[in-house]
Amino acid sequence: QPICDIYPPNLTKYANTLLTPECFLCYFYYGALVRIGMKQYVQALQLLLVVLTCPASCLSAIQVDAYKKFVLLSLKASGELHSLPMYASHIVQRCAKAPSYAADIAEAFKQGDVAALKRLVEEKAQAIQADDNMGLAKQAVESLQRHKVRMLTNTYLTLSLAEIAREIGSEDSQAPDVERLLFDMISAGEINARID
Repeated sequence: QPICDIYPPNLTKYANTLLTPECFLCYFYYGALVRIGMKQYVQALQLLLVVLTCPASCLSAIQVDAYKKFVLLSLKASGELHSLPMYASHIVQRCAKAPSYAADIAEAFKQGDVAALKRLVEEKAQAIQADDNMGLAKQAVESLQRHKVRMLTNTYLTLSLAEIAREIGSEDSQAPDVERLLFDMISAGEINARID
C-alpha cells in the first residue's frame, strides 16, 4: 500500500502524544503535495480540503498556503474554482474572500481571456514564486487554453492552426506550439480531432 494512501489511524488513542494541530495539517498538506507531484489532482484536492476544513479559531499559515494551491489546482483539474464547503471554518472562509493573487487568477480564469491571465501571472510572478506556486499557475493558464480548444471543437469542423491560436488567445505562440497542444489533447483523448 503506497504511503500516501495511509491515513492517520484513530487519533483518540494517541491523545497523550505530542500530535499538534500543526502536525495534523502538515500531514495532509504534504500528502497533497505528493499527490500533485504524482499528477493525482482529484486526490490532492481532497487532501487540501481536509486542511481547509480543519476546525480552527485562528488561521494557520499552512491553511493560507493550502488555499492558494487549492484555487490553482481546482482551476487546473476542473476548469473552475470549487467553493469551500459550508462546514469550513469562518476564519478560512474569510481568508478565501480576502484579496490575493489566487483570487485574481481565479477571476481572470473565469473571464476566459488567456492573454489577460498570462499578463496577470507575469505581474504577480514574484508573489507566486515566493509561494512556490508558479508551476500550478502556468498549468492553470494551459488549462484555460485547453478548455477554449474543447469549446472550439464543439463549434467548428475545421480550423487552421493560426485561427486556433487567435481563438484561444495565443496569437504570440508559434504554429508548432499550437500543434503540440492539439497533439497532446488528441493523444490524451480530451478532443476528437485530426491534424492535417
